[in-house]
Amino acid sequence: MDQHWYWTKDAYPAEKVSLRSASEENFVVVDTTKRKEEVIAEVDFTAAHTTLYEGAVYLCQSEQYAVERLDYPNRRAYVKKTRGDYYTDAVDYTDVSILEGFERKQDRCITSEHGEVRIATRIVGYKKIKFYTLENLGYGKIELPDLQFHTTAYWMTFNKDLVAPLPYQRLEVIEGVLGLGYAFHSMAALHLMCDPHDLNRCVGDRGAKWFLRLSRDGKGIYSAFDAAEEIPKERLDLFEPTLFLYDNYPEGWVSVLSSLTTPGPCLRRPSD
Repeated sequence: MDQHWYWTKDAYPAEKVSLRSASEENFVVVDTTKRKEEVIAEVDFTAAHTTLYEGAVYLCQSEQYAVERLDYPNRRAYVKKTRGDYYTDAVDYTDVSILEGFERKQDRCITSEHGEVRIATRIVGYKKIKFYTLENLGYGKIELPDLQFHTTAYWMTFNKDLVAPLPYQRLEVIEGVLGLGYAFHSMAALHLMCDPHDLNRCVGDRGAKWFLRLSRDGKGIYSAFDAAEEIPKERLDLFEPTLFLYDNYPEGWVSVLSSLTTPGPCLRRPSD
């Protein structure tokens, strides 16, 4: 009996598999500088939220384009060529909610866990940064739907028995955890042999109540995902800092790869 699988459709099997992104909902960039509209680029769904918002400076083949309108339902961004002395950088907030834990290892100081989480990212605004000098020229507001997806993550909770005796304020401890997250992020990408952009990190509360934000002056503030107010420093002692390291793609790349290699309805054996 033949144990091989054969493709039965006319289309090429990898036709809908993008080499740039796992998402199929890409945004089309339309140049309206001339009378005739021209498509100059295609941006994946996630990246579009931080590069194609109204007011953004979009770079394409070393040319600057100003995003004048974003047609979000139809996935189209309309841009015009411009000559400016600044670029734009989006500011986002990320919230990680634990859905289910698969593994758990606990000792007196640190609790390590692995499981499924929900990621919610909100793009709240952007900064105008001058070329060469990196001078901050101002801010703009962004109103786009939140990016939400489920994926897998590892997280470490630093218990009060470890944090309380340290000769530092809780704010300093949390900023130290943020630096530790940067090191873990780099080490994890090397260990997993993946691109650093395939992973992401977040520092906050295990109960998804407070998370680290960056204020306009670059200092760390702590607030709830659905609240703009800053958490008073005297209340920071009420929670134990947690470092999340999560897969930056829905369901994780392991799930994506396994779904691509699992026989589907278009695959059959000769005897079927």
